[in-house]
Amino acid sequence: MLSARPGANLMQSHAAWVVPLVLVVGMLYVQQWPAALDVLDYAPERLSSDPWRWWSAHFVHLNATHLVANLLAFTAVCLIFAPWLRGFVLLGVVLVSATCASLVPWLANQDLHFAGFSGVLHGLLLFACVRVAQQHWLGFAMLALLTAKLLAELCLGYFSDSQLVIAWLGSPTAYLAHLGGALGGGLSLLALLAGNRKR
Repeated sequence: MLSARPGANLMQSHAAWVVPLVLVVGMLYVQQWPAALDVLDYAPERLSSDPWRWWSAHFVHLNATHLVANLLAFTAVCLIFAPWLRGFVLLGVVLVSATCASLVPWLANQDLHFAGFSGVLHGLLLFACVRVAQQHWLGFAMLALLTAKLLAELCLGYFSDSQLVIAWLGSPTAYLAHLGGALGGGLSLLALLAGNRKR
């Protein structure tokens, strides 16, 4: 188990788990609403009239399988990287990553509807991997794998002008949302480091 410092306790503060718990419960609740996907997904042609879609798209999912997969991944990230992703730091990375995960496809003028937490997960992973890399070589290995995945998606999807379809979802991969989420994780890290230097 990764630790930010010797003897670090994952359950050091119950408050540290409030944010992930609220996010998980919120996503489970939203999924019960039959019209959620139609009202909350990322729809580029409706962003000006429905501005909430910039953020809401990341908390609604295509189906129960999609939701469970992302919740399991989110839980794993929160457990493995708990010393670096907790409380308001976690919330900040989620919000910045969600914003960037919508902004990048919009800037690229990508005409693709999408939904799901995976873009945010890429931001959380990049943030956490760099934090781990500051103390352990394993962080560099994880960062290299994440970078390779993003580059592969970008090359196969954007540069080859083809759609990467996830078989078990029957839907194209929102690879620009993944890239945007990762960029959001990087921006969150820079903001954190800048804030620490001012102290």
